[in-house]
Amino acid sequence: MTTLCIAGNRPHDLASLFDSFARAGMAPPQPLQRDANVTFATWLDRVCAAHPAPESEDEHPGATPSRLWEQLAVDLMLANLDTPLWGWADVRNVETLEFWAGLDTGICFVLLCQTRAQALEAMTVDGPAGQDAAAALATWHHRHQAMLRFHLRHPDRSILLWADHALSHPHALMAEVQRRWGLALDASTTSASLATPTNPVLHHLCAHIAAQHPQHEELEHEIEGNAEPLDGMDGPDVATSPLDQPAPDMGALLQGYRTLDERGRHYAQAVAQVEQRAAQLRQAQDDVQRLSRLVEEKTKQILTAEVHLSAEVRTRQAAESDRATLAQEQGQLRQQLEETRQENDLLLEQLHGIQEELERYYARQRGDQPGTARDALHQLSRALEEKSRHIHALELRLEEETRARAEAVAQYAALAEQSARALEERDRKIKLMDNHIDGAARAQAEAFALHQTLTIRQNQELEEQAHRIQELQQRLDTETRARAEAVAQYAAQAEHSKQALDERTRQVQALEKRITEITHQQQASAKQCEALTKAHAQDKAALQAQQASATQELQKLRADHAAAAQEKTRLADQLDQARHAQTDTQAKLTEIQKENDEIIRQLHLVQEELERYYLRHRSAREELDRLTAHWTRVMRPHPDWVYAERSEHAEHDSPDARVDWTFHQASVGERTFDSLRLSTVVEQGVAGLVLAHEGGPLLHWPLSAREEPQLTVLPVRGEGHAAKLRAAHLLHLSASDWDFCLAVPKLLTQALDAPDQTLPAARIHALREGLARLLQVLHSMHGLVRFDTLSLVGHSSTPQRCVLALRLRPMHFLHHRAESFEFQVQANRLATGVLDSAHLIFAQSTLGAPFEGWTSNVPNTAGEPVMALRLAPTGWDAEHFAALPKADRHFVVALVAQLTVVFVALQAQKVQASTPWKDWIDWANALRKWAQHQPAPAPEPAAAAPVPPALAPSPPTPSAPSAPPASTAPQPTASAPLSGTVAAPTPIAEDAPPAARIRRPRKVATSTTPTTKPHAATVPTAPTAMPTAPVRRPRSSTAPAAPTPVPAARAPRTKKGG
Repeated sequence: MTTLCIAGNRPHDLASLFDSFARAGMAPPQPLQRDANVTFATWLDRVCAAHPAPESEDEHPGATPSRLWEQLAVDLMLANLDTPLWGWADVRNVETLEFWAGLDTGICFVLLCQTRAQALEAMTVDGPAGQDAAAALATWHHRHQAMLRFHLRHPDRSILLWADHALSHPHALMAEVQRRWGLALDASTTSASLATPTNPVLHHLCAHIAAQHPQHEELEHEIEGNAEPLDGMDGPDVATSPLDQPAPDMGALLQGYRTLDERGRHYAQAVAQVEQRAAQLRQAQDDVQRLSRLVEEKTKQILTAEVHLSAEVRTRQAAESDRATLAQEQGQLRQQLEETRQENDLLLEQLHGIQEELERYYARQRGDQPGTARDALHQLSRALEEKSRHIHALELRLEEETRARAEAVAQYAALAEQSARALEERDRKIKLMDNHIDGAARAQAEAFALHQTLTIRQNQELEEQAHRIQELQQRLDTETRARAEAVAQYAAQAEHSKQALDERTRQVQALEKRITEITHQQQASAKQCEALTKAHAQDKAALQAQQASATQELQKLRADHAAAAQEKTRLADQLDQARHAQTDTQAKLTEIQKENDEIIRQLHLVQEELERYYLRHRSAREELDRLTAHWTRVMRPHPDWVYAERSEHAEHDSPDARVDWTFHQASVGERTFDSLRLSTVVEQGVAGLVLAHEGGPLLHWPLSAREEPQLTVLPVRGEGHAAKLRAAHLLHLSASDWDFCLAVPKLLTQALDAPDQTLPAARIHALREGLARLLQVLHSMHGLVRFDTLSLVGHSSTPQRCVLALRLRPMHFLHHRAESFEFQVQANRLATGVLDSAHLIFAQSTLGAPFEGWTSNVPNTAGEPVMALRLAPTGWDAEHFAALPKADRHFVVALVAQLTVVFVALQAQKVQASTPWKDWIDWANALRKWAQHQPAPAPEPAAAAPVPPALAPSPPTPSAPSAPPASTAPQPTASAPLSGTVAAPTPIAEDAPPAARIRRPRKVATSTTPTTKPHAATVPTAPTAMPTAPVRRPRSSTAPAAPTPVPAARAPRTKKGG
């Protein structure tokens, strides 16, 4: 996971750059999962509000959040742990740079800078009205000083850029970020131009205002020297004064003035538009009020309509009730219609029967007596007339019932249409259909019962009529016999009655004619009844089809209703279950809330107790640190002081007389041990110390013994690889470990002299003599430069010379002891790459530790004195080297002899430098041989004069010398005091311009145990390279005139490796 923190002075620039990174593949930060409102912005709001910016420029910038906010920041980092590349941008990141750098080593920083004029332009365009230029420049100074300091402390994790360069060249920025940190970014998706165009008039005015505040000019120059160029671009022009700037383009100024004037007119038009919009807004507000009143009126109308609608609903309910009543009446009418139809059928059957009976009777009685026939005919005529009247009455009744049926059918059709509209509501439709079907079923049952009753009644009437006809036939037979008997009696009278009979015959014929007409009428009535019957059958079939459809729909509705009832029951059960579950969950939640409250209360108690413990621990730690520092100051002058409460030993029956020692509560110089374990051996009369690697007393394990589990300190002459390796161990012991090896023999001697010592006398004597000889040999090896930690402060390289700035902590040589010793090595090369000469450069801080006769022979650009010693194949420069005291010369020669060890250690620790370490190791071997030569005769001294910077020219001044021309070998500077063909080295003071500082190495290892094998031609070493101090890279590509030392005061504190 890689994180980018983008900081700067202008929010608009940060937002634009963040968009470019987002388009290139960087993901935005995610908030906390438990609370989406907690983001980096809210975190910065609270932290920056609690830690305002310092008022003084000397105060260390940056906010230090409390432990609570620090934990919240860790949670925000963990929320984005799965994102391979993400980042955020904020102006307030400037105040928390050190916090984020210490929180996670995977955070990289992009720092955007502006010139003072650009800051004033941004204040004019984006800032609030009435802001003071001095306040804006003070804010600019505070933020840019914080970014510069942070970049100098962390050059490998940060990149310092000009904002306009980064915004106008996003492709180059992405390429630089990929090269520096190896991020997977797609530069093809970024925009080619993001910079905001400036107004030339505003730019000219802001540049003049910035020039009126020269106290910020130095910081602007320093930023210019440290800013990273993109695509070969140099930094923006830094204004020193209005007179130093080129004359502004008057055409651009006039165009800017016209633009401002046009903007003024646009502003006046905008004001007029705003006023017009305000009037429109007031009119709209009036319209809104009017519409509000209309809405209130409409609301009242809606309420009234709702009241009317309720009344209509009640009316409709009453109509539905009336409809039910009409449906009931319809059923009754249908029943009456069925009864009428059955009666008509019965009357027609009776009429046909009577007609047939009359025809048979007429045919049988044609030849009978006229009187009897006339009587019978008269009776039959009366009966026929009665039947005719009855039939006529039935016809009238049928017509009335037909009209009633037509009206009932029309009413039924209206009711059916209303029922169809009423079926839209499920419950009412089911109820109405149930009533309708039940009524229809009852009507059908009643009609069927009536049909059965009529059928039985008709059968009974037919039987009675048949019986009556039979009786009539019997009476007719009886009367016929009587008439036959009386025929003879009335034969005489027949002649007299013939005329009357003929008259009666004519009457009978008329009556037959009348009967024929009645018969035709009856047939027409029968046809009409048949048509009515067919229409009734069709209506009945339609009603049955409607009944079947309604029955199916009713069944479907009943099934839907049953399914809905089941679904309602299931949902009710689920609702009950959910309510029970909610009740249980609420109870559990209440219980959990109580437990949480109790846990929080206990957590507060624990936190208070931890805070008390923390305060006690801090007080104890401060007291311990104070006592430790006091003990160190007391024991520093006495490195050979030893003490142990008691000792234990274990003998071994071996040729080297090995004895294992354990000292309890031991003190050796500044160091204390609860349990100090070591072993002693004796070879050739010299005692040796055997020290274990794991859990041993050495602080820095020698590189020559990196693969050995133990180290033998035994200076005995011998041949073979083992003897050479032991000698290498002694040469590569660090300063603290060397003091420890010098003091341990004294501790062993005290243990041998103890009264309760149980070793044999002969072994005690041999071991005591061996320890004395060991001390004698070790004291003879004091002429070596020893140190505990080693760090590469800075480096630079040109075709003519290569420079390294080194720091040794602490440095011991003979009786000299220095907490920190810094120096520079400059290798001067020919055009072929062959080493021509070298310079060793020492600052004035080395006076007294270790130099006793330090003298300045060349000044730096700030006028501070430094000492530079030249070493060539013929030896040291006689003018300066021979002038040193003998002890100082011995120290310089010993330092040169140790350069091979230093370079091999830096190479093993994979420290990056601009020149390969193999070349430095070869040069160190050559320098060690050159240093053994006697100094050459001293030439005439030249007057010392300031020398231009080594790696880049100074800021342009009228008297600044130009860069030396390129040649096959470095050429001396005109004012250099040293002789030879090399340019005089020019150390740079702490307050020198930033353009003259050496570029810092990309990687510095902090472990004392290297992981790579040293060069075959060199001897391994143990010192540890420490983090480098902030150094600066030149912005000029011209060849420098001399190396650029790095001031010791700028170096950060480093931890000791081990």
